Amino acid sequence: MSVNNTLSNCTNIINENHCYVRANLPVITIPLFSGKSSEYKTFIGLFNSLIDRDTRLDNIQKLYYLRNFLQDEPLCLIKNLPLIGESYSESLIILKDRYDNKYKIINDHICTLLDLPPITNSTAENIRSFVCAIKQQLAALRNLSQPVEKWDQILLCILIRKLDLFCNREYQLQLNLKEEPSIINFLAFLEKRAWAMEASMTQPIPALEENFVRIAPVGMSMATNASAQEGQMDIASCLYFPKNIPYHLQQYCNSGCQDRE
Repeated sequence: MSVNNTLSNCTNIINENHCYVRANLPVITIPLFSGKSSEYKTFIGLFNSLIDRDTRLDNIQKLYYLRNFLQDEPLCLIKNLPLIGESYSESLIILKDRYDNKYKIINDHICTLLDLPPITNSTAENIRSFVCAIKQQLAALRNLSQPVEKWDQILLCILIRKLDLFCNREYQLQLNLKEEPSIINFLAFLEKRAWAMEASMTQPIPALEENFVRIAPVGMSMATNASAQEGQMDIASCLYFPKNIPYHLQQYCNSGCQDRE
């Protein structure tokens, strides 16, 4: 047997063995398409990969699956077509003509940026969600060949106004007035701020423990609070008073705070 034949046989054995090695991957689900133009590319890409290119299915079965993944207007466009093989390709053409509109898709992504809800409560979670939404829309516009790198000043003018007062002020203070601000630096500032908020929540505050005394609000008994018995009174429920204030004044102020509530 020649060397080439031996190598060929070994390659065939390896390929055959590889065919039986399959990872247990999670099932891929196709999201329902309700007619939003910016979601059409994602929907049709998944549908083509999982259903349209599946040679085990005939056109009638593919049309049945297509209908099951549509709702609202897209479903109304094709639901009256007869359930026959010829209707499948016609349905795909109808959906493409209606929703594969580059101008409309770009417009939807820009509108999403413009309509982002403002950050009224500047928490780490809210800031991260805000940054994530911006990155998603910019990436989608970049994939549609839009020159988002040239939109920095317009985007900043829009997005800065959506920050809360303190976050906006902090961003303005750290700006270098001799350089043009960029959307990359803006997002980096927000991510750093979110990280700092998360980190500060886990850090102890020794000044409170050393210089202040912790008192349970009026109506909450330290003895009946389970966490207080362990020396871990809920910080959000406590009142702090400087240790140099007499005890009776601490209790008087505590009562006054309760009355105002």
